[in-house]
Amino acid sequence: MTKTDYIITGVGAAGLILAYRMACDAYFDNKSIIIIDKNKNLTNNRTWCFWENGEGEWDELLHKTWPKIYFGSNDYSKVTDATPYHYKMIRSAKVL
Repeated sequence: MTKTDYIITGVGAAGLILAYRMACDAYFDNKSIIIIDKNKNLTNNRTWCFWENGEGEWDELLHKTWPKIYFGSNDYSKVTDATPYHYKMIRSAKVL
């Protein structure tokens, strides 16, 4: 049986960001980390969306960004500027 210090289950955005942050932290230099996922997904059906204030380290990967928020229903509709925040979306693969 193989011994490991950390197991990350899932290769979605949260699991991959966690693995990335652990790899950048010197605390984990001598630790073993395994990433597992039960699905072999080769399609472009995953997105990661988040709010961010200003520029961020993932901006070069952005598929789209929105500076405004839309609130709407049958009885109410309003568009509001969210500055300084932007809603940002990263896709799992480039869309041509």
